[in-house]
Amino acid sequence: MIIYGWSISEYTKIFLQAQFHGIWKAPSGNLVDITPGEFSHDKVLFLEDHHRIYIGEQVPHQRFSLGDPEKVEHFLFLLDSLTNRFYKLVEAGAKPGDPAICALRPMFNEVQLLKKEIRGEV
Repeated sequence: MIIYGWSISEYTKIFLQAQFHGIWKAPSGNLVDITPGEFSHDKVLFLEDHHRIYIGEQVPHQRFSLGDPEKVEHFLFLLDSLTNRFYKLVEAGAKPGDPAICALRPMFNEVQLLKKEIRGEV
């Protein structure tokens, strides 16, 4: 049986993200998430949503800033841009080390620097 709800995760000191998600309820009653997440987490909170079901359309993620709102907004813009460009290249057949992927390195470095700045690590 599929249970629909929100997978809540934290990108430490930067933002919380709520992602509409489905998990499997095993006959034993255990809830099992068989989908890999965007970020690696030790724990993820799942909140069941009795009012929404999946109808074949992606539900936008909800994000909530934990740091300076302007910096977090810029971080999310860069992260989304980098992620979208990377996946388009991979879908087109690019492999690690390809020049097109290597060209993303400056944006990746900017994301990493901004992440450290928001977390107060620099």
